[in-house]
Amino acid sequence: MDANTTRGSNIFADIGLSGADQYKYELAFAVSRMIHDSGLSQRDVAQRSGWTQAKVSAMVNGRLDGISVGKIIEVAQALGYVAKVHFEPLDASAGGEPAGARAEPKP
Repeated sequence: MDANTTRGSNIFADIGLSGADQYKYELAFAVSRMIHDSGLSQRDVAQRSGWTQAKVSAMVNGRLDGISVGKIIEVAQALGYVAKVHFEPLDASAGGEPAGARAEPKP
């Protein structure tokens, strides 16, 4: 995307991710924040979750090839969190995005 291209309100769509990939990245970002906020090292998280430190690092850095949503949720559970699913109706005026999902520009 060059400097003259207008970006949309959905960064995931702007970079060509499908809805499923978008949610996987959002989950990974949320779990990465949990890791950061916990003060645990990636090695500690790996030991708790049964992952390798390299796989935890990959997730934290957004390299999600070979990492499923289920595995990301397992890491959250190892950190003491539970995943809850929330569905919203699509907002047709937002190009099929969930209602309220669009970021409004700040004045």
